[in-house]
Amino acid sequence: MTRLASSGTIAGSYPTGFGPYGVVADRQGNVWVSNRWDDNVTKFGAGGDILGTFPVGRGPWAIATDGHDDIWVANYGGTEVMKLGH
Repeated sequence: MTRLASSGTIAGSYPTGFGPYGVVADRQGNVWVSNRWDDNVTKFGAGGDILGTFPVGRGPWAIATDGHDDIWVANYGGTEVMKLGH
């Protein structure tokens, strides 16, 4: 994953595993990345440090946050949606 500064220059590059697909930011400035082929979600702090990696089942695809900063993940080809607490 690459982070760009508001000027468009590269501000950092961070490992996300194999197959990053979805990206969402919460109100605290953390960035969450769904890693389709690694079957997990990675949480990055505002400075780019990895705050955690969470197994979420087969092929996490879509990722979103709600007004409570809970993270919602839909798996590719699945029939359920998972909610991760903040």
